[in-house]
Amino acid sequence: MKQFSEIKMFDQDEAMDAAYDVFTGRASVFDVIEQAEHVIVFPFDPTHIGPEEIKQMEFHYARMEDYERAIILRDWYEKS
Repeated sequence: MKQFSEIKMFDQDEAMDAAYDVFTGRASVFDVIEQAEHVIVFPFDPTHIGPEEIKQMEFHYARMEDYERAIILRDWYEKS
């Protein structure tokens, strides 16, 4: 059994990566949950990712300097 100090707390980067994988179709919500080694807290409802959530992910990746993902999200947002 893990000690409390070993339990991973909320990780925004990991949560955004999971949401990105669901949005882009790389994984389903169920795949993400099944493969996780611990509970993942999504930053929003992963079963309904709309324009506001896309903008939130775009901002996150731009801030993290992951411009490839940010551009993919921006392009999708501008097409809709």
